[in-house]
Amino acid sequence: MRIDLRTNGSSIVVFNLIGRLTAGLAITLLHNQVDDLLRNNFKEIVVDMEQVDLVDCAGIGQMSTCWCKVRKQCGSPKLVHVYPRLRLRAQMLWSSRSERRKRRLVLPKNAHIQRKQANCVASGDNVQDRNERRLGSTDTNT
Repeated sequence: MRIDLRTNGSSIVVFNLIGRLTAGLAITLLHNQVDDLLRNNFKEIVVDMEQVDLVDCAGIGQMSTCWCKVRKQCGSPKLVHVYPRLRLRAQMLWSSRSERRKRRLVLPKNAHIQRKQANCVASGDNVQDRNERRLGSTDTNT
């Protein structure tokens, strides 16, 4: 793998990754390059992945580590030209907590009660009858 760097201003740097981001020398190179940039106060890092052929699990892990390092330093990492499968994984891994909450299915507060009632209706049972059986008969005529 090869990394070409371009700086744009005092705090923006563009990485052009070329080749394969796999276990071994490639991830070590990426890790060292990000550390150097953070030491030199580059906060906005754009990673152009247009010429990346392959990313394995070690590459994804190293990208996650670098992503977190940049965010901890109040930086703004960005990925561009990412192929679709990697984009999906990146969104799952690196989206902020608030973004993940927005995508979650929001259930009403009484969803558990509605599920119980739906189960009772499906089985031909009545919620009141079930409660009476559970608590014992409350009929005083017997």
